[in-house]
Amino acid sequence: MCQLILLFNHIEAVTKLIKPDFTPTNLCCFCGNMMQSDLYRKRKITRAMTDSASNHDQMVARRLRVVRQAQGLSQRELARRTGVGSGTISQIESNTTQPSVAVLKKILDGIPMELATFFSFELLGGDTPVYRKSDHVDIGARGIEYRLIAAQRPNRKIQMLHEFYQPGTASGGHPLVHEGEECAVILSGVLEITVDDEVFVLRAGDAYYFNSTRPHKFKNIGDTVCEVVSACTPSF
Repeated sequence: MCQLILLFNHIEAVTKLIKPDFTPTNLCCFCGNMMQSDLYRKRKITRAMTDSASNHDQMVARRLRVVRQAQGLSQRELARRTGVGSGTISQIESNTTQPSVAVLKKILDGIPMELATFFSFELLGGDTPVYRKSDHVDIGARGIEYRLIAAQRPNRKIQMLHEFYQPGTASGGHPLVHEGEECAVILSGVLEITVDDEVFVLRAGDAYYFNSTRPHKFKNIGDTVCEVVSACTPSF
């Protein structure tokens, strides 16, 4: 209390030097206005911080849903891969719960995707007809780049990928099987594809088109990077 009185007297003395007609009553109003102004400023900062956190949470929810669907993973399958409950993943994607960094990293390891990549790709909304190179989202791993075109576009009917296979890399040990059809054109390099039990070797300018319910896999058997542009339906 003594310190408050001393502060009050000090402010009164200083303000009288500046404005001689400044009275204790005016000083009380002045201090009150200062306190109200400070309280208003703090409330604005708190509101801004809250809005920023809310936007961040919505961004995490939307990005996780985009990359999971781009990989063709259900919430249940992603949960199986990561050990994080499917209910938790559902809550994160619906923005009803916010994951810790450790939990988010664990989920992304199951995709797989680095945290830096997860937060760096641009999410575009609406019905934009053009997607720049920087908009493509790399959902590949282990020496293969799968750059998903229009990952941010809602209700896509086609999944289009710009693919880069490093020498010796393959789509996996087990054949892929899913609904729909797929096709691609080889832009450079050599790509071996296996459909059912039949093996084909494709080079620049060659293409493939088959029903995706037939077991299939891909491998770069060349000495250089193999570049492919592919499309499949339905979109994952």
